[in-house]
Amino acid sequence: MQNRAWAIILNPHAKGGKAIKIAQKLFEQLDALKIAFAIYETKGPGGGEDCARQCIDDGYTHILVAGGDGSVYDVLNGMLSHPAYNTDSYKLAVFPIGTGNDFARITKAPADPLHFAELLGNMNFRCFDVGQIIRENQPVRYFINVAGLGFDAQVAAYANDLKKKGYSGPTTYVFALISTLFRYSEADCTIRIDEAEAIRMPVFTVLAGNGTHAGNGMCLAPDADPTDGYFHITCVGKISRLKVVLNVHRIFAGTFKHFKEVKIYKARTLRIIPHNKVAIQADGELLETGVVEFRVLAAVVKLLVA
Repeated sequence: MQNRAWAIILNPHAKGGKAIKIAQKLFEQLDALKIAFAIYETKGPGGGEDCARQCIDDGYTHILVAGGDGSVYDVLNGMLSHPAYNTDSYKLAVFPIGTGNDFARITKAPADPLHFAELLGNMNFRCFDVGQIIRENQPVRYFINVAGLGFDAQVAAYANDLKKKGYSGPTTYVFALISTLFRYSEADCTIRIDEAEAIRMPVFTVLAGNGTHAGNGMCLAPDADPTDGYFHITCVGKISRLKVVLNVHRIFAGTFKHFKEVKIYKARTLRIIPHNKVAIQADGELLETGVVEFRVLAAVVKLLVA
């Protein structure tokens, strides 16, 4: 075991390629604080998953993700799918230097290299819940922030395309939201929450919130708590597009939850059967469409928190 040394998984292409320069400043601060570390660079999409497994194979128990929400998703899946992983031994930290840094809102991790290095030295960890993704004939996947079906997933798909073209920053997601809004149609879905009776309805969006934010600042599950053992489920039925446009600020503030079209639930499982082709996302990463079930796994990962 590499006792208390950090394996840093760096996505050099994060933040439109600017991440590597920011990360270098972090490395300098860690050297100054005499915090031992090794660097693993991702080689392409999904590379964080391979790096995480390699880190564990190499004996590291402390893994730091230097990147955005997509990198966190990859590394989380690499860690939790490794046969050696257990909650007591392994720890995770996130240095938020991606285009989307919604997960860092939960840990309150600073993006400033000096402040983050000092936080890393404090070694203050807390157990967080994780979402498990179950699909027929597909490997189990995990998410730590927000997963859902419908409009939010379609926005994520468009935002990902924009990022591949070099766009970055909060305006990327706002542009994706507005551009998608008038081309999107409600999905015909059957939804079952825990053991309640299944309901078939037109869905604008339905999501399981372990964390509160997605889409670079949109507060989609405003009451979510990643340490309470529950999802906070947001279900939006058929809604006027004009109402969405006029209330975009409420989406970012989380106050949209008071709209009559919005229902909020607290549950441990969410099963969705889409009856037409519709986008599904987990932590901003797209999944194949089809029947999907999200389950809470309570207190399974130790995360560095401010």
